[in-house]
Amino acid sequence: MFFTVLLVWNCNKRDKPLTWNTDWTAPLAHGELTIADLLPDSLLFSNPDSSIQLVFNSDLYTLDFNELVALPDTNLLDTFSLPLVTPISFSPGQIFINQPEENVLDAEDAELTLIKVQSGQLRYELESTVQGDVIYTYQIPNAVDQFGNSFSKSVDVPAANGGVRSVVNGSFALDGYIIDLRGANGNSFNTILTSIDCKVSPNFATNVSVSSQDTIFISNTLESIKVERAEGYFGQYSLSTGWENTPLSGFGMFTSGSIGIDELSMQLTIENGIGADALLGIVGVSSKNSSGNEIFLNHSIIGTTQQLNRAYEVNGTFIPSKLVFDLDQNNSNITNMMSSLPNALGYNFNVSINPLGNISGYNDFLDVSSPLKLSLEASMPLNILANNLTLVDTLDIQIADTSMLNSMTLMLDMVNGFPLSATISMAVLDQNDKITSYIFSPGSIESAVVGADGKVTSESESYHEIEILGKNMERLKTYGKVILTVRFNSDQSNYIKLYDYYKLLYDIKANANVTISIK
Repeated sequence: MFFTVLLVWNCNKRDKPLTWNTDWTAPLAHGELTIADLLPDSLLFSNPDSSIQLVFNSDLYTLDFNELVALPDTNLLDTFSLPLVTPISFSPGQIFINQPEENVLDAEDAELTLIKVQSGQLRYELESTVQGDVIYTYQIPNAVDQFGNSFSKSVDVPAANGGVRSVVNGSFALDGYIIDLRGANGNSFNTILTSIDCKVSPNFATNVSVSSQDTIFISNTLESIKVERAEGYFGQYSLSTGWENTPLSGFGMFTSGSIGIDELSMQLTIENGIGADALLGIVGVSSKNSSGNEIFLNHSIIGTTQQLNRAYEVNGTFIPSKLVFDLDQNNSNITNMMSSLPNALGYNFNVSINPLGNISGYNDFLDVSSPLKLSLEASMPLNILANNLTLVDTLDIQIADTSMLNSMTLMLDMVNGFPLSATISMAVLDQNDKITSYIFSPGSIESAVVGADGKVTSESESYHEIEILGKNMERLKTYGKVILTVRFNSDQSNYIKLYDYYKLLYDIKANANVTISIK
């Protein structure tokens, strides 16, 4: 009887699917954070004892000498009407125009005797009424390339036809050319010597008749000239930067918090690589962090004007003049500035070139490889006090199938090798990577144990569970991204020395409750 009932029961079709809930555990992410994750490798220096030195420098300001020696676009126009009483026949290859000229460049207050062109071009437009093919040759005899060849370029202008002018245009690059601007007699400045030749093309089949009714119009324009080197007298030039900012790398991984710095040495260097005397007034220097907090430098150099001697050149090597100012905790507030974890430095300077006029007798020089600049260079051992020093990292939480997912708990195993305690939290992101809500861990990460020599003797281990519920669960299922935030703190009475082998290990698993259904 029992056997028969059992067969009947197995042969009946189920009206509802068979379902049950079960728990699954799966790994999601694991990794480690080291000093190199907290700070860029390029700024870190390991001492022989494996302790870390942070070394960085930042160019606060560099003078753009294309402002100091500015050459605006210059038009060189010529219209040649041939002074011929009667038409003259010119044979193929014969020159009928040869016109040397001196053209004065607009260099504003500068009086230049030589330039080396970094980039720029000579743009031309030619119009001819001559009834034959003409070759136009444009020469700058005092412009030579790296091989010593003078600038000489030719353009073929087709014959005019039926009274309609023949028009040709284009451009020639001037990159790398050195141009003597002293003119034909060698005693001028800002003067470019040119020569224009026009001849009948040697390939033209017949002689060409040219009369006073014929015209050749030539338009040449020096465009977008950027100078690599210049010589002469640069005039009396002054500028005020106003308050400007320059990015500072080094603390970009930290989003908030502060550090106490045990020892810091910094040098502010003013370097004049230009062959001209200068004055530099330092109105102010400041630091700014990602929170917008700004701290202004207090030092005797602020509000002063420094005299800068001109650079000089020996066998092609530039020797700049330098002024170096040491900044430390004894003569400034530089430690407070850097303790705020700045991501930018602000500055405000006044610069004057040739304040006493042309005392060099046209022997000023400048070169792109030898600028006038201000820079900061700092060195500090990573002996710090950490106060809510915050590190943020984005994690991808990829779950293969979320359709049966009911709830999930993130399980974090942390092994802390830093002599710093920490707290952790997570933020759930939406489709635009915007934070929608925070999920905090109920526990903290204990500091590693430090021995009498100040080094870590044993790591601390901690275990954390973060339950994902409600809308956070839906967002995680849909977008799969969270931000892990770690906030470090230290005993505020003792500076902690950091070593290159310290690390924080993390392992994240998901304990998920899922519904399994069989129809």
